[in-house]
Amino acid sequence: MNSISLIGVAVKDAVKDFRRDGQKVYKFRIAVPYNKKNAFFINVDWETDAELFIKKGTRIFVKGRLFIKNKDGKDVPKVIAESVDFLNYLYQKRKANKSDNKNDVNQHQE
Repeated sequence: MNSISLIGVAVKDAVKDFRRDGQKVYKFRIAVPYNKKNAFFINVDWETDAELFIKKGTRIFVKGRLFIKNKDGKDVPKVIAESVDFLNYLYQKRKANKSDNKNDVNQHQE
């Protein structure tokens, strides 16, 4: 079974493209950190309209199938996305809740 799940940040805005068979696809690239200093970059194709949603800096969770293409003698990983979840909203909501909790603690200490 070929399945991959990644959490990363969009490096550029999604762009519309067409496959050889004429199928519309949206392409974007994500950076997936693997330690504090480094990340690896994955190209993603998604058949759902993504131009409005995937902008540079968008935190996303991608689930799909991994393919390795040989381009100019180098292996280039690519993911065909089955689903994409947007994490910015969840992250901002969690951050806002933490901020509210700190304000509550500060008010009780005064």
